[in-house]
Amino acid sequence: VHAAHDVSDGGVLVALAEMLIAGNSSAQPIGAHVGGLEMDPFEELPCRYLLEVSPGEFERLRSILDGIPCTTLAALDDSGVLRVGTEETPVEELARVWRGPLDW
Repeated sequence: VHAAHDVSDGGVLVALAEMLIAGNSSAQPIGAHVGGLEMDPFEELPCRYLLEVSPGEFERLRSILDGIPCTTLAALDDSGVLRVGTEETPVEELARVWRGPLDW
């Protein structure tokens, strides 16, 4: 597991956006393409985590989790853009909106 984030306020898409914001830089942009969602992306359920694993490691992770439900949410890329269906939002814009109410 390269990174992990709890799914809380805002649901799984907010957790993914926060992970992209934290890992993004102008020198090395990170983006993600969300595939078919098998869940409500804004549902705030307890005990959910978003894990980043290498592309070939998902099945190994599934076997380690031994029956704990898990699914692939997105594929990371170097686009600096979060893509969900036909919607695209630059991670820089997500960061600006996320930090907006904070006193930076």
